[in-house]
Amino acid sequence: MDKQIFSEEKLRSLAVSAKQGAAKEFYTKVNGTSFVDRFIVESVGDNEIVVLVPDLDNEFDENAVKVVRNVDGEKIGYVPAQTAKDMKIKENILNGDTYLAKVEVTGKGKENRGFNLKVLRFTK
Repeated sequence: MDKQIFSEEKLRSLAVSAKQGAAKEFYTKVNGTSFVDRFIVESVGDNEIVVLVPDLDNEFDENAVKVVRNVDGEKIGYVPAQTAKDMKIKENILNGDTYLAKVEVTGKGKENRGFNLKVLRFTK
């Protein structure tokens, strides 16, 4: 994709809002990393900022939410289906909410690499 989603200025503004209590926090993992280009998965680092984005073209899950890198918009996986559904993430985003997350890299070696997320939800 090669396009940064949120500017550094916008990220700083959201960080200030989060510190002031304007964001709700939750934790989740990222599913589907084994189906993503290994080069992309291997290049994601600890504490990298990612964005949750509705997958409007997903024919298998109407509530699907992609996890994409803020720096370039590349998909690294999906929010677990049940989490996305229960928390109505897609619906909330379509209604104007913003979801940002910080990555924690898990697993050892290329084949077992995965991600946990500390997600912040900013309501409209």
